[in-house]
Amino acid sequence: MAKQSPFKFRLQPVLEIREKDEDKAKEQLAETIQLRTQGREMLQSAEQLVEEANEAERAAARRAVTVHELAAQQLWRERLERHRLAAGQQLEQAENEVDLSRRALVHAHQRRAALDRLKDIKRDEHRVHLEGLEAAEVDEIALQQHHRRMRGHHA
Repeated sequence: MAKQSPFKFRLQPVLEIREKDEDKAKEQLAETIQLRTQGREMLQSAEQLVEEANEAERAAARRAVTVHELAAQQLWRERLERHRLAAGQQLEQAENEVDLSRRALVHAHQRRAALDRLKDIKRDEHRVHLEGLEAAEVDEIALQQHHRRMRGHHA
């Protein structure tokens, strides 16, 4: 029997690039999720500090404090509020980054999967072609044997 050629996918280098792109997209998503988690922790911490400042302000209202103490407390609370707002904005930005990273991963996955499907189709076509060659070779051998037998009967 003739030696059969192994299957070679001509677009294998492109498939490998797309696999790397998908891996990078997975890493990027993981990084943005980590940043989002940190953003949530920062916001929770900032909200807790604001609540503590509000509680301190309420406690101060129940006792005698100087105008300077009230002003300092007010400035501190406003500063914490700005910090909380900034943390909220950072979290929102992190949420957007996670969404963009997730979309990029889906796109990278679809591009890689399309080539995987094409590779499977080409591998199946190759197998069918080889099976056809093998069948033709078997048919040829059978035909040759038949002709030999026929010549043997006539001789």
